Amino acid sequence: MKFLASTIVSLLIVSNSEAFVRNGGESRLVSTKLFGDKKYVIQDAFRTLTGKLSHSPEIVLPQPTDPTALLLLSNSITLLSEGLRKKAKASTAWISSSNLENVATFVNEQEDARGNFPGPLSVIYCGPATSSETAFSADDVAKTGVSGVVLPIEGVMNSADDDMSLDKYSEIFQAYVSSNLEVIPEVTLGFDYAPECNVKELVDTITKDLCGSDEPAAILLSVDSGTIEGRRSDEDEDIVVVDDEKISLPNIPKDVNKRIPILGSVNCAANIISQCAPKFKSSGFSGTVLRADCVPGGSRINPDLGFVAEFWEYIVSDLKSLRSKSFGFRTKTEGLKLRKDLPSEWAVRTQNVAITYYFRH
Repeated sequence: MKFLASTIVSLLIVSNSEAFVRNGGESRLVSTKLFGDKKYVIQDAFRTLTGKLSHSPEIVLPQPTDPTALLLLSNSITLLSEGLRKKAKASTAWISSSNLENVATFVNEQEDARGNFPGPLSVIYCGPATSSETAFSADDVAKTGVSGVVLPIEGVMNSADDDMSLDKYSEIFQAYVSSNLEVIPEVTLGFDYAPECNVKELVDTITKDLCGSDEPAAILLSVDSGTIEGRRSDEDEDIVVVDDEKISLPNIPKDVNKRIPILGSVNCAANIISQCAPKFKSSGFSGTVLRADCVPGGSRINPDLGFVAEFWEYIVSDLKSLRSKSFGFRTKTEGLKLRKDLPSEWAVRTQNVAITYYFRH
């Protein structure tokens, strides 16, 4: 019944749209009678019909130097892309890579699914794998076929009076828009400032000073807290808990989220993802971006894409399951298998790990 309702709504969206273009860099801004005059295609992925959080993993594509690894990379990327769509059922895919050909390989696999079920995921490009690398031009990024791009705003906002110098990013924003890319600015809030941040005023400032006459497709909010770690419960050492004071989030007004999807950046230890992620729902976020740093053993320097795929397939599908209304954690001995050589204490201790466990009612 839910599938039928979703299908009917999808048909309504397409039948009432004046234009729905998705073809390797062509315009994705559409006019629709159902949702208003203008909307961005990827906004639908961040807003669920049931009001649940959307969940999108960030993937870092490696740049191996070994000839054998290079030959196998394309196939690994294809399998990863397919797994995120079919098994994880992720909302969107966020890709960091220093090689745009690898990004195009991922996008092409998604495009091959057009007309099938499940359909292709929107792909958002996050930039090169490391911050020290030079960013690619907007035209080069658009040629990969990605739907959108992240525009990181440097620095940490510790008060409403902080000058983010958004005007210096406006030229970059317009370049992306001119290349028919949907832009998602990322703003980092200070840990102590986050709860008192007036998100409505922040969105207004971003729209006015950064975007000019255009609005961003979404806004990603990160909190400067480092990687959040859990602790063993005093009552049961098999249960890992997160102290509330370790998580600092702003409150998102409903009218703001209705105007522009507000996404939250999740950066925590692997075994507490399902405790951290739901807190974004209670704070009013539309969805979460599950950062690559959550993957045990590290996933930003030549990650094992087979393991990364398996990890996110388990995590995202679990977060989206009906059981995910109640969250807690313990290690299990079935499900996700971690490689023995991963340099993470958590991975070594659990060997065969499935990461989620649910609080008792």
